Amino acid sequence: MGRRGNDREPNFHSFSVFAKNLIAIEMRKLEVKFDKSIYVGMCILDISKVCLYEFHHKCMSPMYHDKCKIM
Repeated sequence: MGRRGNDREPNFHSFSVFAKNLIAIEMRKLEVKFDKSIYVGMCILDISKVCLYEFHHKCMSPMYHDKCKIM
C-alpha cells in the first residue's frame, strides 16, 4: 500500500489483499447529500437543542443556579 497514495486520502477506509497482484480498496463518500428537507430540518433542530442544553448546563447553571431554567 502507499505506492499510489490512496491510504493518505481523507476518505480512505480500509484495504484487503487477495493475491500478490489483487488488492481491494474501500473508500468512503466525501459528501453527504441531504435531499429531504424534513430530515435536514429535524437534524438542525436536534443539533440546536444539544447546543442550547450544553450552554445552559456549562455556562448558565454555574452562574445562576436555580434562578435560570430552560422553558
